[in-house]
Amino acid sequence: MRRMLLLCLTAFTLFAALATPASAAPLAKRWTQILRSAGGSITVPPEWDGVWASEDSIYTCEGTFQGVESYLDTLCAGQVFGYTDSGDPGITFDCTGSATSTTVNATCSGSSDIVPDCTVTIANSFVATRTGGTYVATATSSINYAGTALGCDLIPDSCMRTVTYATRLGPAPIEYCVTPTQSSTWGQIKVRYK
Repeated sequence: MRRMLLLCLTAFTLFAALATPASAAPLAKRWTQILRSAGGSITVPPEWDGVWASEDSIYTCEGTFQGVESYLDTLCAGQVFGYTDSGDPGITFDCTGSATSTTVNATCSGSSDIVPDCTVTIANSFVATRTGGTYVATATSSINYAGTALGCDLIPDSCMRTVTYATRLGPAPIEYCVTPTQSSTWGQIKVRYK
């Protein structure tokens, strides 16, 4: 039974990895998502504050173009990034890096067993340079699988590189950047605002 469950889980993971269409969310996380996983070690300098119109050009690490994504992103001066949810259950990133008025440079990595004896390792790195009201960032995200579990060697490794060009549209809205003064559960918030 355990072998069948492991085989089904491995097959599902492989199918999910191979069946993800190119139009799905890119593997390479936006550099601000990587920054947010830094566990409270990076504070946004005032020069980076604002609402940014951003465009990501996404490539494999071998240079094959995958697509373009445009979006708005908000950075708040003084905000310390520090959540540990990487979007992947069981993975907490360990990050090092710094942010100055003109540059951001960071690396983050984490790993977890997806099944016994099959470990996924995720490594992210990025460099961003700001000049006035624009910035350019390059983020690289790689996912590797290793272990002796049945089918672990069948899960393909992957690596994506995202180049972001962004223009500041204006300052970050004050109400967006306010830190809550009292922690609450989602249920408590719903009761308060019924």
